[in-house]
Amino acid sequence: MDAMVLMSQQWMNKTYGNDNRYTKVVEDGLTGWGTINGLIIAMQIELGMTETAAIIGPNTRNKFNVKYPNGIKEQSDNDERTDNMHGIIQCALWCKGYYAELGSITGQYKGQTAASVKELKSDIGFTSGVTSTVTIEIMEQLLSMKQFVLLSNQGGRSVIRSIQQKINREYKNYTGIIPCDGLYGREMNTAIIQVLQAVEGFGPEVSNGNFGNGTKGALKIITSSNSAQNPNWVWIASVALVCNKYLSSTTTIWTSSLEDAIAKFQSDYALPITRQVDINTWMSLFISKGNPDRIAKACDTRFEITDSLAKKLKSDGYEIVGRYLTGGDFKEIREGELERILSYGLKYFPIFQEVGTNESNYTYQKGKESAERAISAAIRHGIPSTVIYFAVDFDAMDYQVTNSILPYFKGVSEHMGTAYKVGIYAPRNVCTRVCNAGYAVSSFVSDMSTGYSGNLGFTIPENWNYDQFHEIKGYLGTTDLDKVAYSGRIPACSEVTKFNIRDYTPPATPDTSSIKDTIFDVIVFIKQLEQAYGDFKTRYQDFASSSEYKPKDSTAAGVLNYLSLRYLEDPEFMVAIQTPDLTFKYFMQLEYPTLASSINKYVGSNNVTVKDNIGGKNDIAHLAVSTLAYSDFSLAPDYWAAWGGDLATGMSDVHNYVKRTGIDISAASDALIGADEHPSGPGFALRCNYTDLCDDADAIALSRALENNSSSTYALSNAMENYYSDLTTQKRYLQYSYDGLDFSSLQELTYSVGAKMLGASSQLLIVFWGLSTPTEKAHACISFACYLWNKIH
Repeated sequence: MDAMVLMSQQWMNKTYGNDNRYTKVVEDGLTGWGTINGLIIAMQIELGMTETAAIIGPNTRNKFNVKYPNGIKEQSDNDERTDNMHGIIQCALWCKGYYAELGSITGQYKGQTAASVKELKSDIGFTSGVTSTVTIEIMEQLLSMKQFVLLSNQGGRSVIRSIQQKINREYKNYTGIIPCDGLYGREMNTAIIQVLQAVEGFGPEVSNGNFGNGTKGALKIITSSNSAQNPNWVWIASVALVCNKYLSSTTTIWTSSLEDAIAKFQSDYALPITRQVDINTWMSLFISKGNPDRIAKACDTRFEITDSLAKKLKSDGYEIVGRYLTGGDFKEIREGELERILSYGLKYFPIFQEVGTNESNYTYQKGKESAERAISAAIRHGIPSTVIYFAVDFDAMDYQVTNSILPYFKGVSEHMGTAYKVGIYAPRNVCTRVCNAGYAVSSFVSDMSTGYSGNLGFTIPENWNYDQFHEIKGYLGTTDLDKVAYSGRIPACSEVTKFNIRDYTPPATPDTSSIKDTIFDVIVFIKQLEQAYGDFKTRYQDFASSSEYKPKDSTAAGVLNYLSLRYLEDPEFMVAIQTPDLTFKYFMQLEYPTLASSINKYVGSNNVTVKDNIGGKNDIAHLAVSTLAYSDFSLAPDYWAAWGGDLATGMSDVHNYVKRTGIDISAASDALIGADEHPSGPGFALRCNYTDLCDDADAIALSRALENNSSSTYALSNAMENYYSDLTTQKRYLQYSYDGLDFSSLQELTYSVGAKMLGASSQLLIVFWGLSTPTEKAHACISFACYLWNKIH
């Protein structure tokens, strides 16, 4: 709150409050449009206008000039007369941050009030013959929200302010008086186009700041050889380079720094590097879309890329096509379309646009849903690991970016997973803010919309990869095509890694006849372990001083923790699942050493694999840690400690096998996923093997049984007895359906495996899949799905 602004508001309301042409302003001491509009109406009342409105138009200007043909003059020092128009000037000065007379609104125009008007004129850029006379031109600046001091705390630059002052000083007949705040925004962008039009020779009456065909046709190519004859052209080019942050100061002569800045700008905007200010460079300097007639390497369209369209795109020099991941029957990628695009020597990139142009649709929850739908669609269409561009297809104001767009992209980025990265399609300012917040890695800029406030006055984002700059209506007759510049920062997609169902040969089912120990032998020891844990609970429940050392309420959870020690003592598993219960471990060693030794045979470092009654195999520690993940709270998604982690390490095995032998990827993944032995021998890692996949299925079943009966001392052993006594192969592998896998068809099963392994919830599985490529990961998912499908059919 400013005391003198408050005093100004009080003076206005007292002076004009009883006039029905005036609406009282809020007395809060804050300058805003309400106060400024009140001052405009107050001036119109003083001019004798019967109809008032908070705008200074031709009628107001005419009335002012009739009443003050030579402007409002400064009073002499001994002139004590007061005038309400003088009071309005004083109020306006205070609202604009300039001193008038301290203590009250005196209604006199002299002293500090007159000095402040001179200061305002100086800030505007006037340097010669500056007087205190207030003309209608100066009155309009006083009664506006324009700033004429450097707003450095908002990003204002002194070099921009100097340009603004020069424009006011030399070109105000073209531009009117523009702010001198050091900010390159919409108003200044329009002004420098008007100055360019002045340099081109157009009169003020036609220099409207629109960069149309007339402006384009009058452009002059400026080079080092003709620059001396065209100093004004050199200066306005340097102005545009300063505004776009490629030069630190303006110049009227050609310099090496100017030429280097031109070349750097051309390189950054993917223009031909001519080191001249040519047509492409002029237009890209002044308007976001640049020269719409320039050649483009990329394009995007909502229409299917048919054979005829692909052939024409190729012949016209296009290399990359942007297509939509979703959108119903019309704009969504069609079956076989991506393969068709590639067959014509083109590449592609994916776009996701569903939330529309309504700000209310941009929320964190919508971002989460968009990420999940985009991932699912990308996997379904066979798109490899790449950037997906999420659309903001409206002119989002800065406050809308803060309130809606940033939360939306936060939701997208936090649920995007590792297979795909987040890109943004939006105006320049929106792209830059979202990327600076860390929610997107690449920008697809909607520069075609030159009138968007998010484009006017903003430089192109540093990480731009695609730049949409012109729409071609009726391309090849009925297709609408957007021309798109391409920076090459991120390569377009050159393959389809679609989950195509192919011929599949399952790994051989192992012969378990030579294995002596059965799962029922282990259950006997688990019953004894449950009794031991009951003893432990009785003796230590009240003794332990910290909850960390207290026995678990559930005996099943405590026993599973003990059986999982081989894994839980590894920090990676401990962080993801839970800490090992070392108190019970030491209790077993001291109180039940024989039982501990018997159980260690199955869960120790040299554990024994056991068989069931249908030819399956179990690794008890692996079975236990997977069951624990599903049945007790853990930080990581349950399947990470079960089949997801196994399949991820299987992907790494596929990569290593292919790299070592050169074998076909699909053959490699079929040979490894679900196998009992590695084709290269026992010395090679086989980490998504037959035993693992038995364990993972059984863990889901046992955890489901424990959900309904975890309080009993023998809950775990009873669940195991019931499950393994009534086990069939189909029953075992259908357990995966309870973890989100879709067994309605082999294709849907494959898609659901891919969504789990490449989607948002797979973020940290990168630790396990190592250097495996997107194609290797996709084939491993296919082999896994085929393995499960084969087991139940």
